[in-house]
Amino acid sequence: MISYHAAIFEGGERLLAGVKFISDLVGEQYKDWLNEFIIFDAGTGTGKTRFILKVLSPFAKSFGKRILFLCNRTKLREDVERQVTLHNMEHVRVMSYQRLEAAIKSHEEPTGYDYIVFDEIHYLTSDAEFNEYTDLTYAYLMKQEGNVCILMSATAKSFFNMLIEKGRVNPAHHYVIAT
Repeated sequence: MISYHAAIFEGGERLLAGVKFISDLVGEQYKDWLNEFIIFDAGTGTGKTRFILKVLSPFAKSFGKRILFLCNRTKLREDVERQVTLHNMEHVRVMSYQRLEAAIKSHEEPTGYDYIVFDEIHYLTSDAEFNEYTDLTYAYLMKQEGNVCILMSATAKSFFNMLIEKGRVNPAHHYVIAT
Protein backbone atom coordinates (compact mmCIF):
# COMPACT_ATOMS: atom_id res chain seq x y z
CA MET A 1 0.00 0.00 0.00
CA ILE A 2 1.28 3.45 -0.89
CA SER A 3 1.72 5.96 1.87
CA TYR A 4 -0.19 9.14 1.14
CA HIS A 5 2.32 11.38 2.84
CA ALA A 6 4.15 13.02 -0.01
CA ALA A 7 7.60 14.40 0.38
CA ILE A 8 7.67 18.18 0.31
CA PHE A 9 10.61 19.50 -1.66
CA GLU A 10 12.16 22.95 -1.50
CA GLY A 11 9.69 24.29 -4.07
CA GLY A 12 6.88 23.02 -1.87
CA GLU A 13 5.41 20.68 -4.47
CA ARG A 14 4.27 17.20 -3.51
CA LEU A 15 6.26 14.33 -5.01
CA LEU A 16 6.29 10.69 -4.04
CA ALA A 17 8.90 8.31 -5.40
CA GLY A 18 7.50 5.71 -7.75
CA VAL A 19 4.00 7.18 -7.94
CA LYS A 20 2.48 6.92 -11.39
CA PHE A 21 -1.06 8.15 -10.78
CA ILE A 22 -2.53 11.37 -9.43
CA SER A 23 -4.98 9.44 -7.23
CA ASP A 24 -2.05 7.83 -5.40
CA LEU A 25 -0.34 11.17 -4.90
CA VAL A 26 -3.46 13.04 -3.74
CA GLY A 27 -4.79 10.23 -1.57
CA GLU A 28 -7.63 11.50 0.61
CA GLN A 29 -6.44 15.12 0.65
CA TYR A 30 -9.12 16.17 -1.85
CA LYS A 31 -11.70 15.83 0.92
CA ASP A 32 -10.15 18.84 2.65
CA TRP A 33 -9.83 21.14 -0.35
CA LEU A 34 -11.83 24.31 0.09
CA ASN A 35 -11.78 27.60 -1.83
CA GLU A 36 -8.36 27.14 -3.39
CA PHE A 37 -6.36 26.40 -6.51
CA ILE A 38 -4.94 22.91 -6.97
CA ILE A 39 -2.28 21.97 -9.55
CA PHE A 40 -1.91 18.57 -11.20
CA ASP A 41 1.44 18.84 -12.96
CA ALA A 42 1.64 15.47 -14.69
CA GLY A 43 1.83 13.93 -18.14
CA THR A 44 -0.46 11.83 -20.25
CA GLY A 45 -1.53 8.56 -18.68
CA THR A 46 -1.11 9.67 -15.05
CA GLY A 47 -4.83 9.61 -14.33
CA LYS A 48 -5.63 13.31 -14.03
CA THR A 49 -9.01 13.04 -15.77
CA ARG A 50 -9.65 9.65 -14.23
CA PHE A 51 -9.15 11.16 -10.76
CA ILE A 52 -11.72 13.86 -11.52
CA LEU A 53 -14.33 11.45 -12.90
CA LYS A 54 -13.78 8.40 -10.68
CA VAL A 55 -12.70 9.91 -7.34
CA LEU A 56 -13.68 13.56 -7.09
CA SER A 57 -17.00 13.25 -8.95
CA PRO A 58 -18.58 10.65 -6.63
CA PHE A 59 -17.33 12.62 -3.62
CA ALA A 60 -18.81 15.85 -4.98
CA LYS A 61 -22.08 14.15 -5.87
CA SER A 62 -22.46 12.73 -2.35
CA PHE A 63 -22.42 16.30 -1.00
CA GLY A 64 -24.64 17.79 -3.72
CA LYS A 65 -21.74 19.67 -5.29
CA ARG A 66 -21.32 20.52 -8.96
CA ILE A 67 -18.28 20.26 -11.24
CA LEU A 68 -17.49 22.29 -14.35
CA PHE A 69 -14.93 20.49 -16.52
CA LEU A 70 -13.24 22.81 -19.03
CA CYS A 71 -11.04 21.48 -21.83
CA ASN A 72 -9.22 22.73 -24.87
CA ARG A 73 -10.09 20.42 -27.75
CA THR A 74 -13.21 18.84 -29.25
CA LYS A 75 -11.86 15.27 -28.98
CA LEU A 76 -11.10 15.65 -25.28
CA ARG A 77 -14.48 17.28 -24.64
CA GLU A 78 -16.27 14.46 -26.45
CA ASP A 79 -14.32 11.79 -24.54
CA VAL A 80 -15.14 13.38 -21.18
CA GLU A 81 -18.79 13.97 -22.15
CA ARG A 82 -19.07 10.29 -23.12
CA GLN A 83 -17.84 9.23 -19.66
CA VAL A 84 -20.11 11.74 -17.92
CA THR A 85 -23.13 10.46 -19.86
CA LEU A 86 -22.21 6.79 -19.47
CA HIS A 87 -21.95 7.13 -15.69
CA ASN A 88 -24.94 9.46 -15.22
CA MET A 89 -22.88 12.30 -13.78
CA GLU A 90 -25.61 14.92 -13.99
CA HIS A 91 -23.66 17.10 -11.55
CA VAL A 92 -20.78 17.42 -14.04
CA ARG A 93 -20.91 19.88 -16.95
CA VAL A 94 -18.30 19.63 -19.70
CA MET A 95 -17.43 22.68 -21.78
CA SER A 96 -14.66 23.77 -24.10
CA TYR A 97 -12.65 26.89 -23.36
CA GLN A 98 -13.99 28.34 -26.59
CA ARG A 99 -17.59 27.83 -25.40
CA LEU A 100 -16.67 29.40 -22.06
CA GLU A 101 -15.24 32.43 -23.86
CA ALA A 102 -18.40 32.76 -25.99
CA ALA A 103 -20.52 32.59 -22.84
CA ILE A 104 -18.41 35.26 -21.17
CA LYS A 105 -18.66 37.52 -24.23
CA SER A 106 -22.46 37.16 -24.15
CA HIS A 107 -22.57 37.83 -20.38
CA GLU A 108 -23.63 34.25 -19.60
CA GLU A 109 -20.55 32.94 -17.84
CA PRO A 110 -21.11 29.76 -15.84
CA THR A 111 -21.55 30.20 -12.10
CA GLY A 112 -22.49 28.08 -9.13
CA TYR A 113 -19.86 25.37 -9.47
CA ASP A 114 -18.08 23.99 -6.42
CA TYR A 115 -15.21 22.57 -8.48
CA ILE A 116 -13.90 23.94 -11.76
CA VAL A 117 -11.44 21.76 -13.64
CA PHE A 118 -9.16 23.56 -16.09
CA ASP A 119 -7.81 20.64 -18.12
CA GLU A 120 -4.86 21.29 -20.45
CA ILE A 121 -4.52 24.75 -18.86
CA HIS A 122 -1.47 25.43 -21.03
CA TYR A 123 -4.20 26.42 -23.51
CA LEU A 124 -3.92 29.93 -22.04
CA THR A 125 -0.46 30.37 -23.48
CA SER A 126 -0.29 27.86 -26.34
CA ASP A 127 -3.42 29.14 -28.07
CA ALA A 128 -2.91 32.83 -27.30
CA GLU A 129 -0.99 33.35 -30.56
CA PHE A 130 -4.09 32.65 -32.68
CA ASN A 131 -7.03 32.95 -30.26
CA GLU A 132 -7.63 36.50 -29.13
CA TYR A 133 -9.98 35.39 -26.34
CA THR A 134 -7.75 33.24 -24.12
CA ASP A 135 -7.52 36.26 -21.82
CA LEU A 136 -11.22 35.78 -21.03
CA THR A 137 -10.52 32.30 -19.71
CA TYR A 138 -7.56 33.64 -17.72
CA ALA A 139 -9.71 36.39 -16.18
CA TYR A 140 -12.44 33.84 -15.38
CA LEU A 141 -9.88 31.64 -13.63
CA MET A 142 -8.30 34.45 -11.64
CA LYS A 143 -11.58 35.80 -10.29
CA GLN A 144 -12.76 32.46 -8.93
CA GLU A 145 -13.58 32.48 -5.22
CA GLY A 146 -15.64 30.16 -3.09
CA ASN A 147 -14.77 27.06 -5.09
CA VAL A 148 -11.91 24.69 -5.83
CA CYS A 149 -10.11 25.23 -9.15
CA ILE A 150 -8.06 22.29 -10.39
CA LEU A 151 -5.49 23.18 -13.04
CA MET A 152 -4.12 20.24 -15.03
CA SER A 153 -1.29 20.07 -17.55
CA ALA A 154 2.09 18.51 -18.25
CA THR A 155 3.38 21.61 -20.03
CA ALA A 156 2.41 24.63 -17.93
CA LYS A 157 5.28 24.75 -15.46
CA SER A 158 6.01 28.46 -15.89
CA PHE A 159 2.30 29.27 -15.50
CA PHE A 160 2.09 27.09 -12.40
CA ASN A 161 5.22 28.73 -10.96
CA MET A 162 3.72 32.18 -11.56
CA LEU A 163 0.55 31.22 -9.66
CA ILE A 164 2.64 29.92 -6.76
CA GLU A 165 4.85 33.03 -6.71
CA LYS A 166 1.76 35.27 -6.68
CA GLY A 167 0.43 33.32 -3.69
CA ARG A 168 -2.58 32.04 -5.62
CA VAL A 169 -1.58 28.39 -5.05
CA ASN A 170 -0.35 26.86 -1.84
CA PRO A 171 2.81 24.96 -2.87
CA ALA A 172 1.54 21.97 -0.88
CA HIS A 173 -1.32 21.76 -3.42
CA HIS A 174 1.08 21.46 -6.35
CA TYR A 175 0.96 17.75 -7.14
CA VAL A 176 3.77 16.64 -9.46
CA ILE A 177 4.39 13.36 -11.22
CA ALA A 178 7.72 13.62 -12.96
CA THR A 179 7.74 12.10 -16.40
